[in-house]
Amino acid sequence: MKRGKKYNFGKWCFSKLHEMDRNQKWLINRANLSAGSIHRWYHGSQPRLDKFLDTCKAIAKVEKVPLEKIVLEALEDLPEFWEGRK
Repeated sequence: MKRGKKYNFGKWCFSKLHEMDRNQKWLINRANLSAGSIHRWYHGSQPRLDKFLDTCKAIAKVEKVPLEKIVLEALEDLPEFWEGRK
């Protein structure tokens, strides 16, 4: 993690959507989210665990990769998750 960079799941989601050529509405429908949730995540709130997993499942399905790969990618910049794991 780069110094000064704060973990932001919402920005990670938008980056993934761009990579997959999908939009926010697609994610809202696939992960059963509200537009308000995504907006709050983008501005720094963290998702509930169930919504985090639903989002990761939707992305994993499109990318045709195991859910675990997407979860780890989503958590890559979260230092609290990696403490003691590396």
